[in-house]
Amino acid sequence: MARQRSTGSTFLLPGFNIPVLSLLGLAILAMLFVIVSVIFTSLKKVITSSVINEFRNKLLAAGYKEPLAGYVAAQAAHETGGFISFIYLFNKNAFGMKYAGQRNAAGEKNGYAYYDTIEQCIEDHKAWIIRHIGWVFTLPRLVSLEKYVNLLKQNSYFEDTVENYLNGVEYYYSTIKIG
Repeated sequence: MARQRSTGSTFLLPGFNIPVLSLLGLAILAMLFVIVSVIFTSLKKVITSSVINEFRNKLLAAGYKEPLAGYVAAQAAHETGGFISFIYLFNKNAFGMKYAGQRNAAGEKNGYAYYDTIEQCIEDHKAWIIRHIGWVFTLPRLVSLEKYVNLLKQNSYFEDTVENYLNGVEYYYSTIKIG
């Protein structure tokens, strides 16, 4: 058993010359970091859940039906990292759309379309969906989230693997409160 040397009010571990109290301080600091991380993660999930449901309501108002409105809200959350990306916050662009061909875009900033309102961005997304996979609007209940993501990939909407994109969208879809 290691014996501790006393140097006044501080105890040193033999061979390490580290005050015991500083080790205790590091342990407490590490514990506080874990607690703050857990709280922050939980709070972020609650905030994201609130924002994603608000976004879903905007999609419903724009004519999206369930479950497509939920899928697209989860897609937007995934594209924006939980609605905190630079492009979302400053361009009001929830889908990473480029400027070329976007009817409702006010212009281009940072290589992406920017909008005066989120509703304009939603209208451009809706126009893209109608151009590429319009039938999902007429038969939305027959499309699963996995099928929707595969349709996006087949139409070159994203460059990531289907598996990664689907995992991201599924994560956010699980936070939606439907009903």
